[in-house]
Amino acid sequence: MKSRKLLIGILTFMFGAGVFVLSTSETFGQEANKATLDNLSGGIDNGWGYLSGIRNNQVTGTVNLTDVMNARNQVSGFRSSNALGLNWTSLGPDNYSGRTRALLLSNQDAQRKTMFAGGVSGGLWKSTTNGLTWTQIKTDNIVLNVSCIAQAPNGDIYVGTGENFASGRFNMFSGFIGQGIYKSTDGNNFSRLASTNPGSFNNPDAPWAFVNKIAVSDSKIFAATNGGLQVSTDGGLTWTIAKAGSISLNEVSTEVDVASDGTVAASVGNKLYISANGTPDGFILESGQVGENELPHNALARIELAFAPTDASTLYAVLIADGTSSGYLQGQLFGIYVSKNKGETWRLIGPGASTVFNVFGDYANTTHYGDYVASVVVSDTDADLVYVGGIDVWEGKKVLETGFYQWQQQSSGYITSFHNIVFDPVNSGIAYVSTDQGVYKTSDNFATLTTLNRNYRTSMFYTVAYDDKGRVLGGTQGNGVIFIDGEGNTPEAGTQILSTGNGCSVDMSMINSTAMFYSSTGGAMYRSADLGVSIANDFVDNITSNNASVFMTPFRMWESFNNSNSRDSLTYIANVNHAAGEVMKVKSKNGSFPFNYTFTEPLLKGDSVKIQDIISNRFFIGVTDAVYMSKEVLNFGSLPQWFKIASIDGIPSSMAYSSDANYLFVGTKEGKIYRIANIALAYDSIRADISSPAVIISTSLVQDFPGRYVTSVSVDPNDDEQVIITLGNYGNNDFIYRSTNALDQTPVFNSIQGNLPKMPVYSSLIEMSTSNVIIGTDFGVFSASSVGANTQWTAENNGMGALPIMSIRQQTATRPFIDGKSGITNTGAIYVASHGNGIFENKLYVGIDRPFVNGSNGTELINVYPNPVNNQINFNLNVKNSSPVVVKIYDLKGNLVDLYNYGMVNKGQQQVSVKADNLITGTYVLQVTIDNEMKSAKFVVVK
Repeated sequence: MKSRKLLIGILTFMFGAGVFVLSTSETFGQEANKATLDNLSGGIDNGWGYLSGIRNNQVTGTVNLTDVMNARNQVSGFRSSNALGLNWTSLGPDNYSGRTRALLLSNQDAQRKTMFAGGVSGGLWKSTTNGLTWTQIKTDNIVLNVSCIAQAPNGDIYVGTGENFASGRFNMFSGFIGQGIYKSTDGNNFSRLASTNPGSFNNPDAPWAFVNKIAVSDSKIFAATNGGLQVSTDGGLTWTIAKAGSISLNEVSTEVDVASDGTVAASVGNKLYISANGTPDGFILESGQVGENELPHNALARIELAFAPTDASTLYAVLIADGTSSGYLQGQLFGIYVSKNKGETWRLIGPGASTVFNVFGDYANTTHYGDYVASVVVSDTDADLVYVGGIDVWEGKKVLETGFYQWQQQSSGYITSFHNIVFDPVNSGIAYVSTDQGVYKTSDNFATLTTLNRNYRTSMFYTVAYDDKGRVLGGTQGNGVIFIDGEGNTPEAGTQILSTGNGCSVDMSMINSTAMFYSSTGGAMYRSADLGVSIANDFVDNITSNNASVFMTPFRMWESFNNSNSRDSLTYIANVNHAAGEVMKVKSKNGSFPFNYTFTEPLLKGDSVKIQDIISNRFFIGVTDAVYMSKEVLNFGSLPQWFKIASIDGIPSSMAYSSDANYLFVGTKEGKIYRIANIALAYDSIRADISSPAVIISTSLVQDFPGRYVTSVSVDPNDDEQVIITLGNYGNNDFIYRSTNALDQTPVFNSIQGNLPKMPVYSSLIEMSTSNVIIGTDFGVFSASSVGANTQWTAENNGMGALPIMSIRQQTATRPFIDGKSGITNTGAIYVASHGNGIFENKLYVGIDRPFVNGSNGTELINVYPNPVNNQINFNLNVKNSSPVVVKIYDLKGNLVDLYNYGMVNKGQQQVSVKADNLITGTYVLQVTIDNEMKSAKFVVVK
C-alpha cells in the first residue's frame, strides 16, 4: 500500500461574473460563463436506443456477435453477376458529416498536410490539403466502422474498427461491429490484418469486433479491444494478450497510450495497468482504493489516458462514473487525475460530480455522456497544461503544486462531442478535433472552430424524401434535417433546415413544389411552405403528444393529380357561355394546382356547375395506439383538420399506402401489421373519424410477428395485393415477408428470405416498372427480380459500398404538363438514406425526356420481352393504319446507340424483333415511332 496521502481539501464555489473558484489549500479561477448547447440531450440516447430496438434480438435484448459475423461473411461472398445494375451516385451532403472518432496527422508529411479520419459507419478518408477536401479510401467495397487510427514511427498506419462506446447503455454490442484492424505501408492502400478478422474465429465473443484504441511504439503495437489488451511485435501478423504477472489482461480494454520513452498505460476492465518499459508481460496494476494516493477503480465506466509529450513521467487519467456509486450519474465525470511518476502516485486535479465543472453533462446537468464521448490530450510544450474533450473542450492549467488545476471551458456552440483532439506538432497553436459533426480546426485555443468537412461524406441518415426535380431531404443523426437542392456552393452541398440533434421522418409535396414536412424525436413535427427557409405554423396540434418518448414518428403523404375517388369539389359560376366539349383550366383547392375540366354539356352565362376536384392530398401520421389522417396539410393558412382513422395496439414504426390510398398498411415496434381500409371515400369526419357512428373506415390486424420490430412496409404501385414486410432483430431466421393477397380478409404472409443472410432488413420497395424487390440492410442494398420461397438475392452496392441503408424510396409520381407547370423529371428514380455516407440516387428506371407529339402529355409505354435482354428484343405493336416504323435505342445518357427503319408496316397486330447482341451490359431505352406517335420502353441487357 502506498503511504503518501492524496490531499483533496475543501471544495467551495464562488460565483460572480461567470467565474467560480475551486479551492484546496489555495484558490484559483475558472471561467464557466459559456453556455453548452444541449445537442446531445434526446439525441445520441434516442439514436442508440432506436438502433438497439431494430438490431437487438427481441428475446435476449442483445446482439450476438456470431450472428453479425455470419451475416457479414455471407454478404462478402455474394456475387453481383445477375444483379439489376443499380449503380449509385452520391447526392451528398458534402458539407455535413457524421460521428468521427478517429483522426491522424501523418508523420510522413513534414508539413502535416496529410490527414486521415474515419466515420464510425462512414469509412476511412484521406486529405492532403490539411482537411480542405477529402477522398474516401476504398477497402474492398466494405465501408469500415472506423474507431481509431494510429501510426508507427516508420509511417505504417493502423486503422481500428467497431464502435463500442455507449452501447453498454443499450446492452453490449448494440453498436456497429467492426472488421478488425486495417494496415497500410504507403498511406493509400489498406488491407485487413488477417490475424484480426473477427469472423475468422469460432468464438461468440469475437475478440476483434471492437478495436477501441491503438498505440504504437518503435517495435510493438498495442490494441485495446473487446477481447482484452492485444500486443503484436511483428507488425500485426500475430498477437498475444498482455499480462500483469501471471494475469492475462483479457477483459474489455478501452484505452492504451504510449509515452515518448516507451512506457505503456492501458485501461483493462476499467482498471489502470502500466508497463514501465513497454514489455507485453510487464504490466502492473496501478488502480487502488478511493481515498489513497492511488487511482480509484470502483464504479467506473471508462478511463481515458494521456502521457505528456515533453515528460514521459507525467500521465493524466480522466475517470467516468458508471452510475453505481452514490452521488454520481452514469457517464458523469468521476474525476481527473495526474501522476508525475508514471502512475505510482496520483493527485486529483479536477473534481467529479460537480454541477459547474460539467464536462460531460447536458445543459440541465441531468444526463451525462462521458461513457460515449471522452478524450484527453496534453500540450506538446507544457506537461502541466491539459485539454479534456467531452460535450465541450476544457483546458486545465496547474497553478499550484497541490489542489485542483484551473479549469476553463474553451469551446462553445453547436459543435459538440469532442472524441479526439490532435495538436499540430509543426504549426504551433493549431489543433484538430473529431466530433459528432465531423472534423474541425482551431487556431485560437478552441474558441472558434472552422469546418473541415468539404467532401467528407460521413453523414448518418435515417430517412430520405425527394421532390419533382430530384432535390432531396433527409433526417440525420446529429445534424438534424438536411435539404440538398443542387444550388449551393457545390451540387452536393446541403442546407440544415432543422438544427435539432436528430432528424426523423421527412416528405415533400409534388402538388405544392415548395412544401416540405419534417420531424425530430418525440413527435416534434414541422412544415415549411418555402423549401425549409422558414417553419410555417403548427399543423398537427397535439395529436403527436403521446409520442414524447418515441424516436421516429412515421408519416407518409399520398398525392394524386387525377383522383377519381375525390369527393372534393369546386363551384364554377360562368361569366361567359360554354359549349359541351369545351376545356377550361381550373385551380384546385389543394395548392391551387391547375387541371383541365371538360364541359359535358353546355353552360350558360350566370349558371353554375360543381366540378370534381381531382387534385388530392392525404397525410397519414402514426402515433402511439392510433393513426391520423388529414386532407389539408397543404393549406398553410390554418390548422388542418385531423381524423383519427384507426385505433391500434402499440407504437407505429412504418407505413405504406396502396396506389389509390384506399388502404394503409401500418407496422409497429411490437411486430403487428394493421390494414386500414376504405380510406378513399372517407372524405369528412362523419365517414373518416372512428368516433363517428357512421365511419366507413375499418381496421384489421392482418399479421403478427411477436416482439419483432417492423422496419418497413411496401406496396406494389401496380398491384395493391402485393405487399412486402421487413423486420429487424438479429438472431432470427427470416427478415422479409411477402403477401400476394394483402386485401383478402385473412392475408397470408410468406417468407421470401431465400439466400439472404440472416440480418435485419431496414427498408424496402417494389420497383414501379418491373416489380423487382429492392431492400436496404445492415450491409447494403440487395435486389431480386423474382421472389418466393427460394428467392435469389444479389448485392447492389456499386458506387456506394456495403453500409447500413435505413430508407429506400422511389419517385412513382407523374404529373401533367399544364399552365406552366412542368412534368416530374425524376419519375422512376430511387433514393437511399445511408447511415454513414449520406444520400444516394439511382436512375436506372428513369426515362429520357422527349418533346410532345400531337399535344400528348407523354409517350405511351410498350412491353419488351424478355427483360432482361440477352441477344434479342421483342415487342408487339398495334398498327392502326399501314405506317412507317422507326426504332431507336438510346443509352441512359441520351446517346443514340442503334437505329432500325422497318419501312411500311401493315395494319394489325405485329410482332417486332430487334437484335441486341451488339449491346453491352447496361440499361437502355427503346423508342418506337409509328404514324407520327412515339412509344417507349426501358430494358436491361445482361450478358
